[in-house]
Amino acid sequence: MSIPTDRIRAASRRPAPLGTTPGGAISLAMGEPFFPTPAPIVDRAILALRRGRTRYEALTGPPVLRETLAEHCPPTWAAISTPGRS
Repeated sequence: MSIPTDRIRAASRRPAPLGTTPGGAISLAMGEPFFPTPAPIVDRAILALRRGRTRYEALTGPPVLRETLAEHCPPTWAAISTPGRS
């Protein structure tokens, strides 16, 4: 089954009903900013490309990210608080 991308975009832009996300949650869904990418981000992206970082990361994120999250997240967030767990 194929879903037209315009329907996917429309659904992702639809605001979530109040009370359906934990307080303070930030959506990391698809976004199209209305401002230019800040220069430090552009510079780091160029550096990463020059170093050969041209592939997608693992879906679970790189180990260093999982380890950092594990150090800062409460134990009740077990899904991300164990760096070796995918």
